[in-house]
Amino acid sequence: MPLLLEAYRRMLPFLDLGGVIQMSRRHKLLFVFGFDDTGALPSGETISAKALKARLKLIAQVGNYTTMPAQRDKKAKFVPFADEAVRILEVFRHLDYRHDRRYGEDLYDVTNLSFWGMVFICLLNKATRGDLVADMIEGKYDLMRRVEQLAMLHRYVETVLPDIEPDEERFRSLARQLKGIELARRNATESVALAQRLGLPFGDDEDWEIHIAVPLRGSEGHPLIAKNVVRLQIRPNPDWQWELNARIAERGEFSESEKKTYRNDLGLPFSVAEIFMPFRHG
Repeated sequence: MPLLLEAYRRMLPFLDLGGVIQMSRRHKLLFVFGFDDTGALPSGETISAKALKARLKLIAQVGNYTTMPAQRDKKAKFVPFADEAVRILEVFRHLDYRHDRRYGEDLYDVTNLSFWGMVFICLLNKATRGDLVADMIEGKYDLMRRVEQLAMLHRYVETVLPDIEPDEERFRSLARQLKGIELARRNATESVALAQRLGLPFGDDEDWEIHIAVPLRGSEGHPLIAKNVVRLQIRPNPDWQWELNARIAERGEFSESEKKTYRNDLGLPFSVAEIFMPFRHG
């Protein structure tokens, strides 16, 4: 252990130098070792091999998944690690909820799965979940891409809400506040405005999705599996409101969302969004 700790200390100056050496991000190393170049956690440095192995096991757990929904679907797999939630909260506060200092707002890995796995564990502990949510939504910390992070936090909070106890009114209140923030963002989207103008029977907080598939003339088979087809998906998701895809088997695809054009193998000289512009503004 002394040799390992000394090696870690010597590597700390290089921790934020991307491309120089492949190292784990700060939040994982800080959790495992209990200190970085700015100080130690209140729970202390890791001094025993037993503690090291236990903490590495948690790091392996949060790294086992490739998507956030997959993490949330395996809640039972995270519950055994809830006893480490206090140390995780210390890590977040020590780093001001920024797991990476290599990159700024434009390149910061806001969907880092090990970070969100540790958030999930923190939310599974009654003693820490209220403090974590309050830290993130009450402006105590300058979160990178704050709007996106609050949307992600909301989905994890919704996953643990069925398990909270009757006396957790503070957490319940924070969860309602978080849900209100996300609903306001959701209901300000063009997709929701379109659904309202069309009088579609969707509730204010209903999760809906519209699929329209139009096969090109002469195409065979069902529109959903046709090779030559135009497809449009619309959903009340502020981060992914709609996507249009046109495919001609022998020529390629055109693919666009409200954010940008992803493919234009067909050589279309315009953005589909420009065609829809009059409708988007009533």
